Formats: sequence, C-alpha cells, structure tokens
Amino acid sequence: MAWVAGYCLVTPIAMVAPSWRWLIFFVSTPHLLTATLCYLFVPESLHFLALERKQRSVRKWLDKAASNDAVIARIEPATVVSTLEEQPEAENLFVELWANKIFLLYTLVLVYLW
Repeated sequence: MAWVAGYCLVTPIAMVAPSWRWLIFFVSTPHLLTATLCYLFVPESLHFLALERKQRSVRKWLDKAASNDAVIARIEPATVVSTLEEQPEAENLFVELWANKIFLLYTLVLVYLW
C-alpha cells in the first residue's frame, strides 16, 4: 500500500520541484525521518547484543521479554553469550552456502526475484 501511495505522491512532488535534485531531496526526507525514529526507538536484537558481549544490555532485553513470558525470566545473560562462543565461526560465506544447499537455493531465488 505504501508503494502505491509513494507512486501517487511522486507526480505532484515532481511538478512542484524546480529540478531533479530538489525532487530527490523531497522524496528522501521521509526516509531520513523514518531512519532516525528507528534508530531511536527500535531495540537491538538479542543475537546482536550477545555477539557484542553486552551482558548488561542482554539482561535488560531479557527482563523486558520476561514481562510477557515467565519462561524467559530463567535465562541468564552469561548463558546466552557463552552459547554463542561455542559455535564455530564460518570460514567463508560461499563455503557456508555450499554446505547448506537450502540456503543456496534461497539465495538464488532472491537474486532472481530482485
């Protein structure tokens, strides 16, 4: 729906914009606002926080999630971080894709679709 609304709004904006540079500026402004709001209000994922070894932030994330489900309350931040340490690091993206054929298929389908 937003795609259609965007296409409908581009024509009137193009009529008002004195040049293509101003058109790019007018069209980019909502994206900058959205990116700023996402940066301020969307929290980091648990996986990212664990990879960065931010145990205090992991604890806050788990506490916030525990307010909805009591099972999560028993997880310790050190457990989350140590679980990630036990996983072997991927040597190469292409080797990883070749080892997991389904991900290779998904990648090829996405490349075709885009």
